[in-house]
Amino acid sequence: MKSIFFICFVIVTLWKLYPQSINEYKKLALQGNKKAQIHLAQYFSSGEKKDLTEAYYWTKMAALNGSTYACRLLGIAHLNAKGTSFNPQAAKTWFLQAAKKGDQKSMNYLAVIHKHEKNIFHSIAWYMIAHDVTLDQAKRSYSEIINELSSEEKISIIELSKSLSSNIKKGNDENTFETTQRSKKILTIHLNESVSYTGEVYENLPNGYGKKYSQNGIIYMGEFKDGMEHGYGTSFDVHGIISYQGIWDMGNPTLKNKLNKRGVSNY
Repeated sequence: MKSIFFICFVIVTLWKLYPQSINEYKKLALQGNKKAQIHLAQYFSSGEKKDLTEAYYWTKMAALNGSTYACRLLGIAHLNAKGTSFNPQAAKTWFLQAAKKGDQKSMNYLAVIHKHEKNIFHSIAWYMIAHDVTLDQAKRSYSEIINELSSEEKISIIELSKSLSSNIKKGNDENTFETTQRSKKILTIHLNESVSYTGEVYENLPNGYGKKYSQNGIIYMGEFKDGMEHGYGTSFDVHGIISYQGIWDMGNPTLKNKLNKRGVSNY
């Protein structure tokens, strides 16, 4: 009898502590909650409601909110072109952000990317940091390369690994469903009768990272300044296909030969 009472107590407690619907998760996520943002990213990554664009959006929100795990997921997304374009440099940037917070898997990804780019010194250095091993122990994975290095080159790798690891801090930042205080509010606002925006807002205008969408399905996700697309961002056509990804300047993509398409309001 006591065990049944205990089980019921646990169920009721969890029901009160954790959101029960996607809408509730979105409400928390829009308040700046990292856990809720990551949950939404995972929810839209698979299953019946799979939407990789939506998954990428919530993942980046969590990453900008300080989530180490989300930084790693963004790196993977750019490596596999999931919800965004294939961009190894962007992948490296996000993996580096996670690695600086002590994420071992991101360090491994950095080692692999640098090895693919033939940047062997950085590759070995990141492998050593990720596995907390010496140069001699790293021979198991880099035996052919390390055996051909000179004494000076080996010393350079050791110094490089020390330099890279000096910027790494330990600890896990993924905590409970507590709202994180932000300098900019995260809201959903209506820009006009057909266009809405969800993301960072300052003085009632899109400022920072967010998503703009209209009734005909056009989507822009990226950075905003004073209500305009500005910085790095991605626009999608009516079929959900990327129409432009790159740098924007106050509402305009920085293209040498700008294309004009009907029905694509933000291209």
